[in-house]
Amino acid sequence: AASDLEFAIRAFRRLTGVDSFGVSDIPDEIVPPGAEPSQLSPDESRGYLKSEALLVNELQSEQAKLSSKINRKALWPKLNAIAGVSQDDNLYSIQQGRITTTSAFVGVQLQWSIFDGFASKGWRLQNVNRLQQLKQSKDELIETLKNSADQQAANVGFTWGSYKNLKARKDAAQGGVAYEKDNLKRGQSSEEQVANAQVAANQVELAANDALAKFYSAAAHYASTMREDPLIDGSYH
Repeated sequence: AASDLEFAIRAFRRLTGVDSFGVSDIPDEIVPPGAEPSQLSPDESRGYLKSEALLVNELQSEQAKLSSKINRKALWPKLNAIAGVSQDDNLYSIQQGRITTTSAFVGVQLQWSIFDGFASKGWRLQNVNRLQQLKQSKDELIETLKNSADQQAANVGFTWGSYKNLKARKDAAQGGVAYEKDNLKRGQSSEEQVANAQVAANQVELAANDALAKFYSAAAHYASTMREDPLIDGSYH
């Protein structure tokens, strides 16, 4: 357990960049949110549509569309024109002096591939097939992202409900410890009964803290999927 704690502290230092973090900086308990979390509805913001995978799909589709435009004009005639002026200075002799020659030139080149072995048609069909595949994968990806967001939203609610149940049990267990201590003062209980009640209360408290940690983890996972940082945009509650 001590080794696990040491490695966890090292990982937390790397994650946060706080090299001075130590055991003494660990809080005694995980603080629950200040208010009841609101019900999450992924369909309202549709933040999951900001996924990098969807962005890559859109860029690939745009690339395929541009390639299709290029391939449709592969057999068009291509006309190249060039024009320019050059000037040369030549010194033939002292008597003749310097002679300047100025040349102007204009050129036209026509290139027309009448037949390319149906290569252009093959490229066009390949692009059409590529676009259809990208559209299908996009629809499937959106459906997958939506299902994942719905599942994560439900998981946030489930983990919060689990924490509330365990918190109620923790309060009851702490009440049981106080009850046994009062009975001990009246001689109606023993030190062993008080210790057993305290052990039970500690176990329930551990389970409640674990449930609260899972709630925060589920909430962070959902915020990441929706491309929203609750600490930055002020939506943390």
